[in-house]
Amino acid sequence: MGHFVNHVHLKSEDPGKTAEWFVAAFGLEIRGDAVREAGGDRFINCFDSKGFNINISGQRVNLGEKMEPASAETRFGLEHFGFDVDDMDSEIVRLQGLGAELKEGPIEAGGGLKIAFISAPGPIRIELIQRP
Repeated sequence: MGHFVNHVHLKSEDPGKTAEWFVAAFGLEIRGDAVREAGGDRFINCFDSKGFNINISGQRVNLGEKMEPASAETRFGLEHFGFDVDDMDSEIVRLQGLGAELKEGPIEAGGGLKIAFISAPGPIRIELIQRP
């Protein structure tokens, strides 16, 4: 049986701001935005045209959830996820114009591959990948 990644779930200090950034930056579409009764958290469903699903939510206040501060730095666990880009340099400039912070790179990773890491609102660490 093959496996397909169903979704990535991001916890954000400001789910609305984070979701709007992903809409502007990567063309995702918001298909759901509600405060969940059980958890009391804002839960936003974002999709792209190829079926990639990013859920973005805040703290579940009704359940007494306590969140650690967000970080776009390297760490154990889910450290980042990546997006392919056609032109690394122009994408970095464009995403910085939307409020992203360049964290690392661009790095020539060999064989014509370039990578860079940015911080998106949340803060959330994202890798940009330009393939040869």
